Parts: sequence; C-alpha cells; structure tokens
Amino acid sequence: MKEVKVIIERAKDGTFSAYGFKVDGIWDMGDTASEAKESAIESIRLLKEYNDPKIFRQY
Repeated sequence: MKEVKVIIERAKDGTFSAYGFKVDGIWDMGDTASEAKESAIESIRLLKEYNDPKIFRQY
C-alpha cells in the first residue's frame, strides 16, 4: 500500500485547502477541514481510477 500525504491549511477567508504532498492533481478545498479532507480522498480515488499509476511518484 502506498501512502499519500495530504496537507490541509486554513486560508485567510476561513476556508480550508488540501493538497497532495508531491502528488500532482490533488488540490481541494472545503468550508471545514473535514470537507477538505473528504474532497482530497475523492481526488485520490479518481486519480487511481482514471490515471496512470506513475502519477504517484516515488521521491
């Protein structure tokens, strides 16, 4: 199993953004940290389903 680190940060406007650390294609947001996390999880699922597995690069 490969792990993807997702960074969640609070923006100045109070929303939360989430992005995949060293993974292209994961940029999400939500009104809460939980919403941003769920959106990132969905992005990961879609990347795995529709893209080349090499997108999850080894660093």
